[in-house]
Amino acid sequence: MTIRIERVLPGQTERIACIQDYIVDYWRISPERAEQEYLNVSPGEDLPKAWVALAPDGTIVGHVILVVDPAGFSNVLDEPWLQALFVNEEWRKLKIGRDLVATVEDDCRRCGYEYVYLDTIDAEKYYVPLGWETIDTDFWKERNATVTIMRKELSAPE
Repeated sequence: MTIRIERVLPGQTERIACIQDYIVDYWRISPERAEQEYLNVSPGEDLPKAWVALAPDGTIVGHVILVVDPAGFSNVLDEPWLQALFVNEEWRKLKIGRDLVATVEDDCRRCGYEYVYLDTIDAEKYYVPLGWETIDTDFWKERNATVTIMRKELSAPE
């Protein structure tokens, strides 16, 4: 079964709405804030950017975004953050999440970033085998939770 990963572009309202629903529900922020800070996707190289994983019939089965995180966890500012990684439960174990992460890493590498960051409440074990390292913890006010801050050093494109 072939899963396609495609960039989300401005005007792709169904794709943007799918990611926005996840962000509003999981991050507990308003739809307006989600759209303004995380989903005002760029058609070029500026952030934010987003990608969706599509089943053969075109159904969205996963997504990820790349942003400059306004939360500034651990005082990491003006750097790219992998956020909102999600794969529908029935599509897990097919390495779709890994492919979405690799897409973000490749984009960051191509754009000349040295590092990419993420935060997670409970998925640290998922990212470590993918080459991510824990660098700190911080507190996520909206979720009333401690988050692990992770970073991946990116090598130059080959």
